[in-house]
Amino acid sequence: MKKLFLALLCLLILNCSSSKTESSQSENFKYYQNDDFSLQYPREWKTHDDHGFLAFSPKSYLKQDKNMFDNILTIYKLDHENYNDKSIDDCIEDKKERATQSSGETHFQQRTMDTKNGTAIILELDKRRDYRAMKEISFYFTNNEIIYELRYRVRTDIYNDYINSALAIIDSFEFKN
Repeated sequence: MKKLFLALLCLLILNCSSSKTESSQSENFKYYQNDDFSLQYPREWKTHDDHGFLAFSPKSYLKQDKNMFDNILTIYKLDHENYNDKSIDDCIEDKKERATQSSGETHFQQRTMDTKNGTAIILELDKRRDYRAMKEISFYFTNNEIIYELRYRVRTDIYNDYINSALAIIDSFEFKN
């Protein structure tokens, strides 16, 4: 929890730095946008599809012939029939229940944070996936009564190698309307 807080604090400090730093940083990022949102992501990361949802993974990790689902940031737009009448709290409770059913070793931490997109609910969980320790951080936002979940899931043993890049992507996420 302290590491996440420190990483978020570093991102906020970086966002307040000079425009010279921003322009040199922009050379290291690619931009993505659609009708709903925009974001930037490091050139060292690759976009791909996660069952119909936009996802990102580090290229260096994928080049090692690794399982992309062990290091993936996915943006879910929860606007289909399973979520029509649900609040963010309902979605989080469903997620906790599913995670607990799939693994008895799940630990949750939940908090809120004010962001440029409004208040985000942040859910962190540690769990086992196919006998591997995993860490997952989800940011939940609403826009036009649609719930968005930005979820970063990574193996616990490589969490520190990639978390700052993942948080930078999440921090750059911005609704268009």
